[in-house]
Amino acid sequence: MTTYQTLEAALTHHQAGRLDEAKRAYQEVLRAEPKHPDALHLLGVVAHQSGDNLRAVEYIKQAIQVCPSASLYHNNLGMVLQALAQLPEAAASYREALRINPQSAEAHNNLGITLYEEGRLDDAITCYLRALSIRPEYPDACTNLGNALQGQAKYGEAAAAYRRALTMTPQEADTHYRLATVLLMQDKCEEAAAAAREAVALSPDTAKAHATLGSAYRGLEDWEQAEICYRQAARLQPDMPEYQLRAATLWPTVFDSREQMDECRARFEAEIERFAATGAAGKGVETPIAAGEPPFALQFLHGNLRPIKEAYARAMAGAFEQWEPPYNAGMPRVGIVVTHGHESVFLRSLRGMIEEMDPSLFEITVFCSPAAVERIRYAIRRPWVSVVSMGGKLVEAAQIIRQTRCDVLYYREVGTDLWNYYLPFYRLAPVQCTSFGIQVTSGIATLDYYLSSRLVESEEAQAHYSEKLELSETLLPMRVQQPPLQMVKRPSEFGLDPNRRLYLCPHQLGKFHPDFDRILGNILRRDEAGVLGVLEMGTARAVSRLQRRFQRTMADVADRVVFLPKQKQADYLALIAAADVLLDPIHFGGMNTSYDGFSFHQPIVTLPTAYHRGRYTLGCYRKMEIDDCIARDEDDYVDLAVRLGMDREYRRHVVEKIRQAAGRLFEDRQTVREHERIFLRWIEAARRR
Repeated sequence: MTTYQTLEAALTHHQAGRLDEAKRAYQEVLRAEPKHPDALHLLGVVAHQSGDNLRAVEYIKQAIQVCPSASLYHNNLGMVLQALAQLPEAAASYREALRINPQSAEAHNNLGITLYEEGRLDDAITCYLRALSIRPEYPDACTNLGNALQGQAKYGEAAAAYRRALTMTPQEADTHYRLATVLLMQDKCEEAAAAAREAVALSPDTAKAHATLGSAYRGLEDWEQAEICYRQAARLQPDMPEYQLRAATLWPTVFDSREQMDECRARFEAEIERFAATGAAGKGVETPIAAGEPPFALQFLHGNLRPIKEAYARAMAGAFEQWEPPYNAGMPRVGIVVTHGHESVFLRSLRGMIEEMDPSLFEITVFCSPAAVERIRYAIRRPWVSVVSMGGKLVEAAQIIRQTRCDVLYYREVGTDLWNYYLPFYRLAPVQCTSFGIQVTSGIATLDYYLSSRLVESEEAQAHYSEKLELSETLLPMRVQQPPLQMVKRPSEFGLDPNRRLYLCPHQLGKFHPDFDRILGNILRRDEAGVLGVLEMGTARAVSRLQRRFQRTMADVADRVVFLPKQKQADYLALIAAADVLLDPIHFGGMNTSYDGFSFHQPIVTLPTAYHRGRYTLGCYRKMEIDDCIARDEDDYVDLAVRLGMDREYRRHVVEKIRQAAGRLFEDRQTVREHERIFLRWIEAARRR
């Protein structure tokens, strides 16, 4: 047999996956021609496919010595070096392949993979796009492009890339799974469920696909299907108890009763204890990420949430490496963490304050997703405010923040997503603090302070926080008053009866605690001309669940509860202004909604609880020095609401008092000075540490 025939036979074995036969045939070629470049190269490929990467490097380098102009040899050497985690060397090999053949789509794609693994996402995206410009029908490059865009929190673009890949390889389960993941990041739960179902159908034994489908059902509040998916994921991967934790901690937005709330809390506490006993969170950060942050709706419970929040944080803490906090010897620096999807509320609540701060006191660095950098830079045009991309992975983000050497790191909210919940577990600054973004404690031991207000907190408030409570003398944040309405609307323009009085409770549905039903029902019973307006600020299942609960708890007046579709901002404000009375939910009242109401001098009836989340409207009234609408108990709440609704003269009296005092709530420069004072004290504490 000639050398050519032997090489052809070796290739046939190789293509059929018979690696041992291929190896022997390539070696036979080399016995006849010791420097045959193709045999050396392909023998290296066989070694790589067999897991012997060191031998693979040796063979392919010999082939390159014989034939240095073969682009494919350099490309495949890069793949082996990449498998050995020698990323700079792999990138050099791919670049040499591209020097020889700039039209190698595979080399562009592979170079992109290496750069992605190095965290150089912009450069990786450039490589993938170049590969696709050369070979438009290249599904791997599309999928890799989606991965890099996802790493930059460009979820819409990532979804488009995954969908493009699926037009070429519709049977690729992993791409369906990745598409479902980025759709969930955009709260597109219906689409995410469809993509996850495809992933499960194509790969029914893949636990992560079932878990992602469970998360989609969770977003849709289909609790039964969500639990089935999580438990199936737990069966498929029993070494991942976090899936079992998710199954046991499904949390509806709207509860049927207070008893159901208490049962759900008890189950949650028991599952946290069981999970902690497994020691699963000692495995690494992947475990808590898979388990997720505590349920967002947890804050809608009544009572002190500190024990349950601390228990969850303790169960997860072992997964995180405890870094020594960095020391900053230069200009004092305050860092502010803004995670993806929370940029608008950050700019609304903190931009004015940041712009008013004295730049001689300390520098400010805002950490945000790559996709938000330009938006925040454009919004905050202050040269002393730096905006830094946090990168694409949690650990990378933590490293970037730590390397910036902040004295104080401020998390406006902790627990509204995975990142802002788990980043504080790393000690990224000598002093870490949070504030009003979530109006309950984080429970996280590495968060040092919770910044609140004396106007809001009760005397016993410290017992509600794992953090040390820091009290400002004024309200937080510094808010800008709503501008005058561009278009005033009558109730009839919202489909409401103009002859009815509108008691409006314009809050997300999770705030409708079952205890509130008694109050709402009694208001409607006392004012037979009244209607209760509720905005559909939740899923269709949550709306339906609340409607059914009202039919049970106040059946005699439920026909006078009007569910209004979620409004655009201008219409929402017009609806606020058109209401006769605004109702603050009990246990978890308004904050942004209260500011919106007071912008239009609307009376808001409130019943303060012992906890921050039930006292913010009280804080606003204290700031204005008005107490007319602060109820003592449930009966007093009903009396106040009905009097404001039915006694027009009394309502005009209260509206006038609010009109004269509301200016104290808005653009309060004392908020800026208070933040400066507190940040400087924390900076001093950081440097002592």
